[in-house]
Amino acid sequence: MKRFFTLLVAILSIGFSFGQTFNESQGTGSGVSITSGDYNTLYGDSSGTSLSSGSLNTMVGYQAGSRQTSASDNIFVGAGAGGGTTTGVDNVVIGTRAGGWGATSPSASGTAPVGAVGTDNTIIGVEAGMVIQVGASDNTIIGEEAGQALVTGDDNVFIGEDAGFNSTTSSDNTFIGSASGRQNTTGYRNTFVGNESGYDNTTGFWNTCIGDSAGIDNSI
Repeated sequence: MKRFFTLLVAILSIGFSFGQTFNESQGTGSGVSITSGDYNTLYGDSSGTSLSSGSLNTMVGYQAGSRQTSASDNIFVGAGAGGGTTTGVDNVVIGTRAGGWGATSPSASGTAPVGAVGTDNTIIGVEAGMVIQVGASDNTIIGEEAGQALVTGDDNVFIGEDAGFNSTTSSDNTFIGSASGRQNTTGYRNTFVGNESGYDNTTGFWNTCIGDSAGIDNSI
């Protein structure tokens, strides 16, 4: 009988452990809300602190993915990276306050405002794609403050410091070079290649500017 009860306890213990499988967390408040999410790696104070049922996420850094709840397959690396996101899947976000820190400025306490990072985005750089929202998908944003104001645009490629900085709802743009397309807000299907190329375009579309400062000082 004693062996039976020992075996029963062992089976029940195994059954309960499957409620959340192979999660790794370290840091104050890290992963404290996980109930059924599996295979998450969380390191840093408050990283993934709201995560409950999401799986296969990697969140590294203070408040990285701190408001994420149920989405999966995200990588957030950096203090506050994806820190304001509540939904979104298949995103790679690397950089301090990058990728959905929030639709508004951080509070005085430093807590990330609520935002949402969208789907299938690659965002790398300090404050790159900082206010991106759930409607934004398939964007590649690389560079410090690149695409910082982007909210719901899709299929953009912004590469370079401040590239596409002011773009908000624009889509299908390719801006390559420091400050390329910096003033663009809603212009779409533009190709600007070169340092400060297409700098002053705001709402123009179907434009191509190639070369250093090409199209600058000319609002398209």
